Amino acid sequence: MRRRSSPIRSAGLLLVLSLLATACSSVSQQDLAERYGGGTNDAGVASTLPALEPSDTPPTDGRPVRSTPLQPSWGACPFDEDEIEVECGRITVPSDDPAVDDIQIAFARFNAERNVADDAVVYLHGGPGGSVLADANWLYTVLVEPFIAERDVIIYDQRGAGESSPLPLCTEAWELDPAFFGQATPHRELRDDYQEALAVCARRIQRQSDLDLSAYGSAVHADDLVDLVRALGYRKVNLYGVSYGSRLAQTVLRDHPEFVRSAILSGVYPIEDNLIGSTPAAFEQAMLEIFAACEADPGCDELLPDPVATLEAWVDRLDIEPAVVPLPWDDQSSFSFTLAGDDLLNILHGLLYSADGASLIPDLLIDLDAGDRDRLERLAVAGFSDPSDVAGYLGAQCREEVPFTSPADRALAEQQTTMWDRINLPPGLLGGDLIEACQPWTEIGTADPIENEPADWPQPTLVMSGAFDPITPPEWGEALAARLPNATFAFATDRGHDADEGPCAVELMSSFVDDPTAALDLSCLDDTDRLTLTNTNVAVIDRNDPKLEDSIFDIDPTDDVEWVDMRLPTWPADYYAVEEAYWRNVDMYDGTVIVVRAGPFDPEELTFYLPFEVTGNDFEVTAPPADAPPGWDRRVFETDGMDIVSYVSTTSTDMNVSVVARDTDLAELEQRALLPMINSVDLS
Repeated sequence: MRRRSSPIRSAGLLLVLSLLATACSSVSQQDLAERYGGGTNDAGVASTLPALEPSDTPPTDGRPVRSTPLQPSWGACPFDEDEIEVECGRITVPSDDPAVDDIQIAFARFNAERNVADDAVVYLHGGPGGSVLADANWLYTVLVEPFIAERDVIIYDQRGAGESSPLPLCTEAWELDPAFFGQATPHRELRDDYQEALAVCARRIQRQSDLDLSAYGSAVHADDLVDLVRALGYRKVNLYGVSYGSRLAQTVLRDHPEFVRSAILSGVYPIEDNLIGSTPAAFEQAMLEIFAACEADPGCDELLPDPVATLEAWVDRLDIEPAVVPLPWDDQSSFSFTLAGDDLLNILHGLLYSADGASLIPDLLIDLDAGDRDRLERLAVAGFSDPSDVAGYLGAQCREEVPFTSPADRALAEQQTTMWDRINLPPGLLGGDLIEACQPWTEIGTADPIENEPADWPQPTLVMSGAFDPITPPEWGEALAARLPNATFAFATDRGHDADEGPCAVELMSSFVDDPTAALDLSCLDDTDRLTLTNTNVAVIDRNDPKLEDSIFDIDPTDDVEWVDMRLPTWPADYYAVEEAYWRNVDMYDGTVIVVRAGPFDPEELTFYLPFEVTGNDFEVTAPPADAPPGWDRRVFETDGMDIVSYVSTTSTDMNVSVVARDTDLAELEQRALLPMINSVDLS
């Protein structure tokens, strides 16, 4: 099967509710880089937490291990299994209360290429309330490939979300979508309405006798994991926890250490750290790291000499004059997203999770100052969220964080004195809104205090943190690794919340799991400096210049070869049997592509490139411009998001050349790419 390799990432792939916040830190990224020398742990490093002695009987909040393992039931995977060695299924976790439904935990097991090791790697996703299983095929290279040579890899959705007995949505919040995303209403003015919607939802869901809302905390999630690995026949596993998944991994290590061989914790959320109200400080610290990278880049520094002032000015300007961007549901309908200052800040916060996203931030601000909103409008999808999918998130946070929040943290949670504080506004439940939202969810209850106390374990642990993490700062990972007896701290100066991404991280994780007791070679971290910027802003590049070059193209769609001379773009290309696709690749959200095909015109082969569902494929035949050569028809497919212009040969040779782009770029690309390309080929 052909797979689109567009740089556009599926916007929903790991975008769950922003789960985490971070405390204000006094340790800078430069201090950490000097202290750890590229990630090396030092037993003499002072920690903000006392060192703990390993205990023979660690405290636990987990249920006893079942005497007889549960049995899995096997079935179809919720994703495309093409060319992947995988098997999927579910386990049924029985309820202690006959009135409460059993829980179905859905999983995928990717089978090792060589049956060498009997300890699988288990991935623990973020959230709480996030999910990952339905997109496991898209994430294969990131989550599975580092380990699959010798070990099975298990990916599953935690209870209450995704494919595992999902909790009900707070659909009452959908009524606020027009206000949150369709108008320029300041989000602070929507707080009361959102809280009321969540309160109505709480009352509705708590009337369901088939749910036990107290059973969605970290301790129960940890028990589910043990049930899953035992059902699949493993005595020990290697945990790979990211974001909230790192907190869940710590809970497993505390409650069920006998099942763990090693643990990788990335984007670390320590059990003992309270996130309420701390996100603005972490957001500011991460953004200053990006701006420091800009200052160190001569080209960026010249174009963006005062990035904080520029950002503040654009937040204010968008509050007054928001950008209105159509976000298509499909080719027939769209939602007009009104992107104001609050939305810009939310977009920036999300970009800081990955290095690719963070590298775009200076370019975005440079583009805006140049009067070009194209990138901002393409990034708009990152500012749109679902305010209704909160039950799984609240199930853990209302039990484990809110009841243990100090008065000082509560004051920070309510503070609205700086631009950075606006990240705490709804629909994200990160600060005071989370505290208030928990009040009507009375059946969630309060966790045992152990859920906020430091945990200890002796197993080998790899702790990974990124310098511009906007939600779980490197200081959290530093403190956790420094006090554990068998931990290695890997600090990446060029990563954000996704500290586990990139070749160096993959190398470290793979080597660590192969032999967790061996000294880990962290030298690949020494090769990294601050984040490498993209430098693809409008002052540096002409995004609609495909830079055509003389080349050749096979116009015969059969197995035979018939080359013709033709000018083709220098953009990165995918090559298929009868088709070449040239991607503009200005950034990871750029879906602009030029497609050259041999064979009859096939609308479905072109609408395939649109990054949304297509319900029809009717191309309109229109008159070509005067400078088009004879022998070509012009056809157009229009949507509210991206359009397609195609030139179809009317000679005896079947061939078509098309561009897929936003309407703001389409006419220019037609003139600068399509017309020169069809003028360069002789089909007579």
